Amino acid sequence: MATILIDPIKTKSNNGSDVEIYGIDPADHDCIHGRINGKKYRWNKSGICRDATGDLNIKPKDDDVREVIETIEKIGG
Repeated sequence: MATILIDPIKTKSNNGSDVEIYGIDPADHDCIHGRINGKKYRWNKSGICRDATGDLNIKPKDDDVREVIETIEKIGG
């Protein structure tokens, strides 16, 4: 499935980097798509960043991130 674009959501990674979540893909295990400093990254519903160190993970209990995860689950991911 292609990435479904959403209104950008701002959050922080574990190391304090600014994260912009811009899309979701319910068919992908790494269903949250975003950027840090212009570089694209993907996270799973647990907030774990694909192919990166743990300092780029995001907090799934953060209100905005939780809403994104709930949306993914409603769509069927």
